[in-house]
Amino acid sequence: EAMPLSAPVTATAAESSAGAMGRAAVASMQGLRNNFEDAHFLSQDAGICGVFDGHLGDEAAAFCAERLHLHVGAHGEASRESLLRAFADCDRELKGALPAGSEAG
Repeated sequence: EAMPLSAPVTATAAESSAGAMGRAAVASMQGLRNNFEDAHFLSQDAGICGVFDGHLGDEAAAFCAERLHLHVGAHGEASRESLLRAFADCDRELKGALPAGSEAG
């Protein structure tokens, strides 16, 4: 495993929006990690936001930021059951898309 950086990377990326969900903002900073591993999704039009924590790299977090909201939208009106199906479908798609031996899956 790579050693953490000796000094944090403090450059910050920020995104803000206003719409149906009200005002929202996301800010991210790499810190002491060798690579930035987290991802987010924010859509006022869809009324969906999510933060995805990449514990073993950025593959799974980036995939979920790009795809999970599509699975949620495909299952219609939000309910416990539709969200569970959306997460399960996204998980299956992620596992199929990852290279063999990936630690992210």
